[in-house]
Amino acid sequence: MIGKKLAHYTITGRLGEGGMGMVYEALDGRLNRAVALKVLPADAMANPSRKQRFVQEAKAASSLNHPHIVTIYDISSDGGVDYIAMELIRGRTLEQVLSRGKPRLPEALKYGAQMADALAAAHAAGIVHRDLKPGNVMVNERDDVKVLDFGLAKLTDAADVTEEDETRTQQVMTGEGTVVGSAPYMSPEQAEGRKVDARSDIFSFGSVMYEMLTGQRAFRGANRTATMAAILKEEPDAITKLVPDMPRDVERVVLRCLRKHLERRSQSMAEIRVALQDLKEESESGSLVAAASGVASGTGRQRSRWPWYAMGGVLGAAAIAAFWFVGPGRPADPLHAVPLTSFVGYQDNPSLSPDGNQFAFAWDGDVAHGSSHIYISLVGKGSPLRLTPEDQYADNPAWSPDGQSIAFWRGVGGVKGYELVVMPSLGGVGRRIIATPGFSGAPSWSPDGKWLLWSDEVKPGDRRDCLRAAPVGGGEPVQLIDPPATGLGDSPDGRQLVFVRSFGAYTTQLYVAGFREGHVTGAPRQVTTDPDQKRSPLWSNDGKEILYIRGESSSEISLYRVRASEGQPRRMEGIGANVSGVTLAAKSNRLIYSTRSVNFDILRADLQTPGAAPERFLSSTRYESSPTYSPDGKRIAFTSNRGGVRQIWIADADGTNVSPLTSFSSGLAGSPKWSPDGQTIVFDARPDGNSDIYTVPAAGGAVRRLTTDPQEDHLPTWSPDGKWIYFASRRAGGHEIFRMHPDGSAVQQITHDGPFYGMVDPTGKWLYYSITGKGLWKVPPEGGSPAPAGKAGGNVNFVVKKEGIYSF
Repeated sequence: MIGKKLAHYTITGRLGEGGMGMVYEALDGRLNRAVALKVLPADAMANPSRKQRFVQEAKAASSLNHPHIVTIYDISSDGGVDYIAMELIRGRTLEQVLSRGKPRLPEALKYGAQMADALAAAHAAGIVHRDLKPGNVMVNERDDVKVLDFGLAKLTDAADVTEEDETRTQQVMTGEGTVVGSAPYMSPEQAEGRKVDARSDIFSFGSVMYEMLTGQRAFRGANRTATMAAILKEEPDAITKLVPDMPRDVERVVLRCLRKHLERRSQSMAEIRVALQDLKEESESGSLVAAASGVASGTGRQRSRWPWYAMGGVLGAAAIAAFWFVGPGRPADPLHAVPLTSFVGYQDNPSLSPDGNQFAFAWDGDVAHGSSHIYISLVGKGSPLRLTPEDQYADNPAWSPDGQSIAFWRGVGGVKGYELVVMPSLGGVGRRIIATPGFSGAPSWSPDGKWLLWSDEVKPGDRRDCLRAAPVGGGEPVQLIDPPATGLGDSPDGRQLVFVRSFGAYTTQLYVAGFREGHVTGAPRQVTTDPDQKRSPLWSNDGKEILYIRGESSSEISLYRVRASEGQPRRMEGIGANVSGVTLAAKSNRLIYSTRSVNFDILRADLQTPGAAPERFLSSTRYESSPTYSPDGKRIAFTSNRGGVRQIWIADADGTNVSPLTSFSSGLAGSPKWSPDGQTIVFDARPDGNSDIYTVPAAGGAVRRLTTDPQEDHLPTWSPDGKWIYFASRRAGGHEIFRMHPDGSAVQQITHDGPFYGMVDPTGKWLYYSITGKGLWKVPPEGGSPAPAGKAGGNVNFVVKKEGIYSF
């Protein structure tokens, strides 16, 4: 095959042979890039229905643009030869790595976390690998892993099996169904020919992790049949028996993946990923406990862990899971996982009854674009019961301290406003407490049940929030805390409030204030100091700690805890990312939280074809936004958190060769814009909380910070001659447009009427800018008298080109 062509691919070398055919290195003649070309056996594609199923699944897998999944470029055929063109990875398979010995613990945890990240992304997209094994994992030259061959096990519906091929993707026909997978890494349900789901991949993942940690397979037999019997009937040796100094926390994560009973197995790769990332960090820092000694490496002290234990992850837009919360100083063993909801559609904002046996939540009832309603359910069993009318919007339930009532917000007459309502927890007629024209924050009960508290706009149209309270028995609401103040919770003794204050677009802090009979006592006291966003604070049952959600919405959002008397915030162990809501039962130690996964992709449309449908272009299972072409149209800069923290990324115009330009350890970076010569990218970033303007060479290199003002500087753009950078800033009080030279010097204020975003047109004659609610305006680039310039679809949703102004 060397030197031959398949379509526009010229085969240049042989890479190897797998259970699904030969793999070659080839040159893509259209895009002039090297690819890996997997030529599929003719017998595997002979059945038309099987081929159709495979193509459908392979196309779905090709949408998985993820840093630890090999990208599929093309699935096609030429001259009767079926092939898959994919990303070429220089490196070794994990199987080859393991043939030379097991990796060190930090390295194994790193590989495991990256594999878990890849599988979590695939599972969120509804794709199950079915054949995870060391031979399907590549370790590249940067020592990062890439998972191969998603969906290829679909092709093994009729392959013959030999005992010598036990490590390949094979199948045998049994009386119960079809067995698909590689014998040593199969799940029990695969071995029995039963239907598999994402939890089958979790078992296979556990087998791979076991082999990395111990140097031997979890299940072994003299032949394929004996190996499958071992998977079904035997338990693997304890990892700590084979590796005595292996930390028990590592062993626990792996062995929970290898449980034979589906309901007792770990339920979510996302949760496993977080656990392995935490263990990797502790291993590298020397704080991970060795099983034999029980002492943290390098510390000489017994380590104390906060005993939070995951109870299962959830796939979908939003879902709810339960945990048992154990306070400081109280040891506990891992508890049985209890995923609570797995419905399609919106389900969020849970609230536990005081005894922890029931929970209320908002759900749209699996109705596309439908209104949310309040439901209640027993924890871990039964079907949910809808409390609110089908034709009425309702959200943000809050269970009363006596367990007899539920408070929530309901919509009134379409867009007329909202009402805070109290309804019996068994159902019945709701009683209105107050009405408000705009949507308000989730309500909170005072522990004595006499007051309802919430955050609300100071007045209609004022975008600042304050805290309010109203007597449950009836009466006028009172303002508790001046703006800015949102999201609050009352302490168990009813004597303190915790709430959130905002100090910028992305920086918020927790505060505590005294509370007596509907009034705040004393000055609020700041509890946290880090720059991250915070919301949904609530007190632990002993009143000593505050639990809250921390993180920025387009990056990972996690649950944290901090002592109310101030201290270092700590992330909740065992709880993954994308936490959306949290509730703690007042009279038990049960905690419920919800998760929400939101995916932003970059799409493109052919402007030369009227009515052409947009297509996904730069996408992953995470966040991509703010794309901008280079002046020559050959490259694209954008922002993405596909590597964790939101960074500035760059790609070729066809979407290939994606790589990060920045490497901030926290915060987020966005709003990239190319200089007119294509050499530099200007952007805004907030690695320490406050937004400033930065530049970075488009070819890669050192990041340069241009502004250091304590107020927000963001949304930069270039002048057409490259001599000025225009940006929005709050340094004059409200939003205004400023400009400076590319080295950060000669800062000048240009506007004085409150614009949000601006850019100079290609002729250099006008600076166009947007004002919230007032459309587009223009002014000379050096400043002057403004003039109206039309409408814009949003504050930043316009671009000025020589052909005209585009907006949406």
